[in-house]
Amino acid sequence: MVAGILIGVLLSARHSRDDSSSRGFRCSTRRRSSRSVRYSYLRWASGVASKIAIIFLTAVFPIIINTVTGLTTTDRNLIEAARSFGATPMQIQFKVRVPGALPFIIAGLRLGVARALVGVVVAELFGARAGLGFLILTPRRISTRPRCSSVC
Repeated sequence: MVAGILIGVLLSARHSRDDSSSRGFRCSTRRRSSRSVRYSYLRWASGVASKIAIIFLTAVFPIIINTVTGLTTTDRNLIEAARSFGATPMQIQFKVRVPGALPFIIAGLRLGVARALVGVVVAELFGARAGLGFLILTPRRISTRPRCSSVC
């Protein structure tokens, strides 16, 4: 969660509100689904580290997007008032923009937690060697219909 907020703050410092590269970033984040989790799981070795990576990747993007949106939609009058009082760019970032973006950041955290819970379930299903995820997917892999319907 902290990583998503920090990445969002760094991205918002470089991008303006109408930047086309942020639009491309937002479109690329929509590709994260359970289908892409399968391929990313195949890239990493099975274990706890791969499950943590899958959960992180599913949760961090809404946090980044909402943080960047909140920081770039700060009222220009507030920024100009801070500049007129002699605030440095760092002070403007952390004393004007971040407090103004807190509702967006909290909304991103809520979305990230919800997606992290979905990521936990998906990572457990695709990365299980024992337990409930293993019992659900094993009969489907070997196509035994009666056992599959009794477990599912």
